[in-house]
Amino acid sequence: MNIPKTAVRNFITYFIVFSIPVISLVFFTHTQLIKKFQTTTYNLELSYQNNKLNDFEQNINKLIDIASQIKISETELNENIMSRIDLIDQLRYCKALNNTLEEIILYFPDSSLVYAAQSTYTQNTFKALFGPSLSSALSGISEDEWNAKGLIPLFSDGKLCFIAPYPIYSLYPYGYLVFIVQQGRFMPFSQQEYALYYDETCLINKTGRPQYDLDYARSNGTSVTTANPYSYLSSSMSGGDYSLVTVLNDEETFYDFYHARQLFILTSIIVCTLSMILLSYFSYQSYKPYRDLKHALQRTGLIHERSTNAKPEIYQAIQTMDLLTKHNRLLDEQLIQEQYVSRSLLLNRLLNNQYDNIETINKSLENYRVILNSTYFTVCIFRLNKKPSPQFFLDNMLYYAAHPGFSVYCTLESDLRIYAVIGSISNQNTQLDSLFRKMLQILNGEGISAELYVGSPVMEKDQIHISYIEALSKYNYDDLPDNKIHYYHSPASINPVLFYPQMELNSLRSAVASENKDSAIEILECISSQLLSDTLSYSMAKTVCYEVFHIVCQGLSTEQPESFQTINRYLSKLSKIKTCEDAAAFLTLMKKSLSDTVSVCKSSEECSNLKMERIQSYIMEHFTEPDFYLGAVAEHFSLSLNNLSQQFKRHLGISPAKYITVLKIDQAKELLTKTNMTIKDIAAHIGYSDSSIFVKNFKTITSLTPNQYRNSMRQ
Repeated sequence: MNIPKTAVRNFITYFIVFSIPVISLVFFTHTQLIKKFQTTTYNLELSYQNNKLNDFEQNINKLIDIASQIKISETELNENIMSRIDLIDQLRYCKALNNTLEEIILYFPDSSLVYAAQSTYTQNTFKALFGPSLSSALSGISEDEWNAKGLIPLFSDGKLCFIAPYPIYSLYPYGYLVFIVQQGRFMPFSQQEYALYYDETCLINKTGRPQYDLDYARSNGTSVTTANPYSYLSSSMSGGDYSLVTVLNDEETFYDFYHARQLFILTSIIVCTLSMILLSYFSYQSYKPYRDLKHALQRTGLIHERSTNAKPEIYQAIQTMDLLTKHNRLLDEQLIQEQYVSRSLLLNRLLNNQYDNIETINKSLENYRVILNSTYFTVCIFRLNKKPSPQFFLDNMLYYAAHPGFSVYCTLESDLRIYAVIGSISNQNTQLDSLFRKMLQILNGEGISAELYVGSPVMEKDQIHISYIEALSKYNYDDLPDNKIHYYHSPASINPVLFYPQMELNSLRSAVASENKDSAIEILECISSQLLSDTLSYSMAKTVCYEVFHIVCQGLSTEQPESFQTINRYLSKLSKIKTCEDAAAFLTLMKKSLSDTVSVCKSSEECSNLKMERIQSYIMEHFTEPDFYLGAVAEHFSLSLNNLSQQFKRHLGISPAKYITVLKIDQAKELLTKTNMTIKDIAAHIGYSDSSIFVKNFKTITSLTPNQYRNSMRQ
């Protein structure tokens, strides 16, 4: 085999210059990759661990919420047996709300009363089970510290329990509330090797590792502590009371990666050597095409014929041609997109009969390759389950579904509908049905489920809007949801005698927009007479009523509280239309509404501000009432709770719940400063049924308890 000297020379040069650095780089890179992979693995495990710890924190917060819901005094239990029954019902209800709970126990040490959700305890059995653990858990902390913590864990009889003062967060607790939880459900990280700490005490150690290693990893201050071959991952809850340490065996976790690194380095050396051989050979083979390219570029004038350094000029010429090609491709895509948007606007005008001369709009459509020269025209509407990609319409895939003699022109609406105008030389059922099914198959191929609503074929271009109205009627009122293709009539029936009042509806829209009520009422009378002349079917008459309702509602002032009730009443009337006479009666109601309505607020921002002022005034008047709640505000102003919160926060930058809390705390500050009312009386005066909740909210807002605030203001 005669190997060219140029290839041998290139191989030796490439091997010396590239192979040794590449092999060294591969070894260094893979070593760094292992470290990066370990770091990434630790971060993922730590993120997963933090999520589990957050779930654990949420479970604890749920217990605190349950503890806040149980409300009954020791006096009531001593005086009334029904109060005891009610307390047990509360405990059972709270246990049923949380599937992680095994038992809830309420213990009053002064009266030796013990109540549980499903078991029976006496004072002796309670002290035998929980006395030693409770004494150990509470040793070293004061009563105020326990009240601040609210809920502390303890182990009793091999079970994980949580105990809180009753009432929780109360200044003067007089009982204990004990939650016995199911560890497997309550602790989402129980399937891992973990150690759970509370403050400085290790509650649970499921790792099998020495305690001093876990304590060192927890107190080291970093999230990951490595002690070969083990790594310790530590996390803490936001409050800092609970922390979690998990253990990873690095030899087991990264064994496959170590093995893969050795194999990859060996493979890299082999591939590098083969690459040098191939690079040398092809560099030799590429010399002649390079020379031919140089001569070709010289002939085009892109480089000089006698250039001493032609290689940079060749590269620059290639880059220039590449940029020109990309630029032309982008211009083509932009032009196609602009043409599609313009064509969609023109098709919508054609479908809605919004033109003065059919020939004018026909010529405009021809400029965008929409040729309406068929014998029959049919409009259909696709109901989609999701929006197609933009490229789907730029490629015009439904256009190519057309059989010979058919043409398809489509436009996508914002509400997941496709309007299609189909031109055909025949109105035979089988041919149309075959085309429709092929179009549905194309959409299914894109992962889109669709239903098709078809109007009747028409023979004139200026009647296309009639077929559109029929398809729209089927879209709105069809009662056969299992069908994929819904025909208004048999595809063989053409040119239906329909007189849809599109021009009158356009005139009505203009009259309402210009606040010309007299003209609008006259137009409604004209439409009403058409409904009673039997020229429209029932479904078409109902469609007309919906359009009239939409137009007239634009003339109703949304700032009048009764407007929402009026609109709801009209919607109820619309749903009960069964005949053309019902439709005419509905239009009479619309005429009365137009005559009674006031002008619409000129600025939507002004209207929104006025509504927000009324909402604030309503809250100021009623926020101290005991039965006041945010849902009452939303109901009073005919808003959903979510809508009220969004509007309130957009205007004031604060949620309505926090706004009400701030109002109550401000009034409480005034009462604390100017009066000698007790904390309980002040809480009741500003609308709190539970003084402990008032104290908690007051401390959250001011960082002081009510008594501390009163003392500081009187010093």
